[in-house]
Order: sequence, then structure tokens, then C-alpha cells
Amino acid sequence: MSMDKSSFSEIISGFYENVSSLHDLDEIRDCFLSYTSQLGYNQVAYGFSALVTQNKFKMEEAIQTSNYDPEYMQRYMDRDYGSLDETIHNCFESGYKPWTWEHIDVIRKKVSEGIYSQEQLRASEDTWYSGIRTGITFPLESNKCSLLGVLGLHGTELGWREHINLSDHVRSVLHQLSYIMHAHVRKSIRLGNLKLENLLNIRKRELQHLQNLADGMTRKDSATSLGVKAKRMDAIHDGVMHKLDTQKKEHAIARAIVYGIVHVEPESGWSLDSEETDFVRYMALGYPAWKIAETMHFSERKAYNMRRRIKTKLDAVTAEQAVANAITMNQIDL
Repeated sequence: MSMDKSSFSEIISGFYENVSSLHDLDEIRDCFLSYTSQLGYNQVAYGFSALVTQNKFKMEEAIQTSNYDPEYMQRYMDRDYGSLDETIHNCFESGYKPWTWEHIDVIRKKVSEGIYSQEQLRASEDTWYSGIRTGITFPLESNKCSLLGVLGLHGTELGWREHINLSDHVRSVLHQLSYIMHAHVRKSIRLGNLKLENLLNIRKRELQHLQNLADGMTRKDSATSLGVKAKRMDAIHDGVMHKLDTQKKEHAIARAIVYGIVHVEPESGWSLDSEETDFVRYMALGYPAWKIAETMHFSERKAYNMRRRIKTKLDAVTAEQAVANAITMNQIDL
């Protein structure tokens, strides 16, 4: 790559300046590619995960943008390639570091050695034979984040040798550009410039129910507030939980606040200590109290007592309201 360090700095500063006024995912993507293409990478698939558990990644269809072949991307979504993608798996295994894509022959060898599965091989072969071969995957959040960003860069004209021998400096610049893009998208969501309730197809009553939960209401209270009967309330609740791809109310509220589709204004609250902060973060990820106890290596009794103490400190009636208040008061960072 025949560029000096000042050129790299201009690329980073230029993208940072030009993306700041954009609030459409596809426009942000195209602006991003106008800079990465100068470094040999002219295709991107970027999105948020709906859930990350046990080193598996699931792309959320409503919050993703790509200029890959549309038919391939549809197969990627329909066949849940995200949970099979060995590059994303390797990002997790390496401590959330970027991962250069492997040659299909290397993947086949690893399958024969039992490192990858046959399902991963089939997904990789589909990608390879679709012409998507020379690229890098960047994970864009920490392992404690409930909303992981993943960005895959591909160079259609990049030779395999040039791709493998990519300099550390170019890789670093690509990583910085990816983080700038992800941070801008997150900021646009937080400020309401990207209306994710529309992208996620969340209905008005579902949104009102989420807001009620964030404000400390129980499901019964929310039903009364919405003027609906229990059976209808079940349908509303199950519908929005499905759209947010979670089974735990605390996780749903955490994701809804990070997405900027519900808002809370806690009147008061004390600071949490480091152990309580970790506890609330696990609550936001949807862990039940017993699972948090197991993860943090203390008794279930301590877990339940800590949850009560956290609700008191955060002036919350319910666990969902505690999570909402913790995020809004910057007690935890998602």
C-alpha cells in the first residue's frame, strides 16, 4: 500500500468529519466505503447482533447494511450463517480482536482436524464460491456488551497475497474507521436520528409497554395502563420480546434503551460499587439471579440480596426499572 502516515491520518479525519452529518445506515455505509476503498476494501457487511451467547453471533436483520451480493446476504440471514461464521467465532476466541479471513483450503483442513464443523464448512464454501474471499472481520464492542457490532470488510480486486500481507498500519486504520462508523451509528440511535422502532417494526402499544416496564410497572400494571385484558397483554409482551430477540424483560429494556426507543429520567440514585455494577450488567444481558450468582461465584442468597439492594440504590421498583435507571445514569455502559 503506497501511502504514507499523513495520508492515513487524512483518511481517518476525512471520514470522521464527513460521516458526522449522516443519519441513514446506507449513506453511512457508502461514506465509509469511499475511504476504505482507498485501502483496497470496497465491500462491507455491518450490523448489530441481537444476542451473543456461547461464542455465537446472530445478526439482527433490521439493523444491518451491506453492499455484498443481495442474494448471498439473504442466504446469510435465512440460514443463520452468523452463528456459524468462523471468522466471527475466531474474533471471540482471540479476545475480540480483528480476524483476517482464511483460505477455504485452510478451513477444510481445520474441519478434518475437528476444529470447525461441517456446518461451518458449508457456510464458508457458500461465502467463498460467492466470490467473497479476501477480507477482515472487526468486532466493535467489548465482551460485556449486550449490543455487539460486527463489521466484515472485503476487497473485490484484492489479491490473496496482498490481502494476507496487509501491513499492521493499514489494518489499524481500517479498524479505526470501523470504530468511528460504529460509534456514529450508536450515537445516531441514542439521539433518535435513526428510528429503530420503525426498523424493528415495533408497534405503538408494544413500545408503550416497553416504556411502562422501564418506568417500573409490572405486566399487570402495564395492561391496566394500556386498557387491555390479560390475554391481549400476553400477545403484546410476547410480540415485543420476540422482536427484541430475548426472553428476559431486563434484557429487553436494556436493548430498548441502548436502541434509543425508550427513555427514563430517574430522579435519584446512589452510585453502585464495582460488584453491583457487574451484577446489573449481567441483569441487562438477561441473566437470572441464580445464573449471575454462578457466574460471579457467590451464593444465590447473596445474589437475591444484592438485587434488592441495587433496586433500592437505583430508586427502582422492579429489576427492569433498575436496569433502565442504571443505563440512563451511566452506572453501566452498554
